[in-house]
Amino acid sequence: MFQVILWAVLNLFLLTGVFISGLLSCFLKDRARLVAVDSLLILSTLMIAAFMSASFLPKEFIKGKSAQAFATEPVQQSDLVVNGLNESSYLDDLPEPLHSWVSFEVGMGLKKALDDVENKVKTLLDKYPNEPALASRLAIILHSENKNAEPVFEKYYKAGGKPDSLLDSLRELYNKPESTNEKKYISIFQTKLPHEWYQQTALIDVYKISDDTALEAAYADRKVSSMQWRNKYTIYLVVRNLFALLGIFAIAWFLRANKILSQPIPLTTEFRRMYACLISVLFAQVIVAAFAAIALGLSSTISHRPIAAGSYKFVMTAALVVSGVCFSFLIVYLLICRPQSISIWQTFVRSAEKLKAREIMIICAGGFCSMSCLSLLARYTVRLIPGIGESTNSAMIEILNAFFSGSAFSICWSIFLACFVAPLTEELLFRGLVFGWLRYKTGVVPAIIGSSISFSLYHFDPNGFLQYFVMGVVFSSIYERTRNLWICAAVHGLWNFWVVVSVWWLTVH
Repeated sequence: MFQVILWAVLNLFLLTGVFISGLLSCFLKDRARLVAVDSLLILSTLMIAAFMSASFLPKEFIKGKSAQAFATEPVQQSDLVVNGLNESSYLDDLPEPLHSWVSFEVGMGLKKALDDVENKVKTLLDKYPNEPALASRLAIILHSENKNAEPVFEKYYKAGGKPDSLLDSLRELYNKPESTNEKKYISIFQTKLPHEWYQQTALIDVYKISDDTALEAAYADRKVSSMQWRNKYTIYLVVRNLFALLGIFAIAWFLRANKILSQPIPLTTEFRRMYACLISVLFAQVIVAAFAAIALGLSSTISHRPIAAGSYKFVMTAALVVSGVCFSFLIVYLLICRPQSISIWQTFVRSAEKLKAREIMIICAGGFCSMSCLSLLARYTVRLIPGIGESTNSAMIEILNAFFSGSAFSICWSIFLACFVAPLTEELLFRGLVFGWLRYKTGVVPAIIGSSISFSLYHFDPNGFLQYFVMGVVFSSIYERTRNLWICAAVHGLWNFWVVVSVWWLTVH
């Protein structure tokens, strides 16, 4: 508890410092004003870092009654992490050499996938020991690996968990299979388990004991699903590798092109202005998240009951995104556009040369294919490095959640953010500001490398660092060639749309 209080006091102290230094920067002049601005930037950065360090707080802080506010979220997570198990089981059915190739691509077979899912659900259950849905799911996973699931049931009830029909049915099925009540178990499993891997696995356990015909039908359905997935993955591989092959020619064409544009005019030559615009997104999101947490806490205190924060997740996510984007564009207008008397449109187009529609289409198509080629190379490189797992980008997790929720509004909103909002904002910040400033100060190659590194760090995804770096290199190269952020944003949005379609095709469809 002491660490939590210290963390809260630190954030309050930094927020006060940001407020005071912001006021001073408005009223002071000359050198004193620069000191105040520097203090504002430093304190803002420290506040962002301190706020994000909440993940390192003691785990006990989110246990107990306060954890019940988020009780729906971990169950959704446990349902989400298991989605790859069907694909992994299908993978084991593939013939050689397709099996070895796809195994290298996916990075795991069924056994490794089961171990990975088991560890993730165990972690969730450690945080929420009284959640019967999590205990049930972990028991199913352990039993599918021929492990003893009894410790899960014992741990749940020792932690004070309430009786649950699903959990009790699984316990009876696994410990006393001879007394199986087939109709009762099937009814409970079909009602209380999601219609995916968990339900299919539990039903097969019932059929193994009581109904050979139903068991054969379940295995036949699995074989059909395996063949369908194999066909879908084959189509995906053909299309993706075709894009990658075209990307080789696009990269060769780009490297041979010797068209030289005039010296670029950066959006700003001042580091303070560039950095203030860059951190504005994160700072706005931190402030909104802090006020949202305070509002939920006050509401819980006044009503004397825990607030189901999970039910407000979509609203909070939307508020974070909208606040970050709006605040970043406001800061760009105040610090970049207004002093130079230019419009937002002019910040996106920094060259007098007007490209023809045909040239724009060729550059967009070439950029996308180059991205396909280099991203594939980065993926294979990461696969060869031991200890690096799958990318855990939060935006992709939100898209997956939206697809599996079945909500048309959530799906459209997630696609809108990934394919329109994120590309425009990120290209303005990282290509327009960071690359432009580094290009002015250091030259082309250091600017491409530096802006790509900052772009990778911004996504907070260590496992996906190399792939984001490659994306940054492609987008920076396009900006260097065109000086047009609209084209960069178009290629960025096209790539994100391809990723969304690929996830839908392989996982959801």
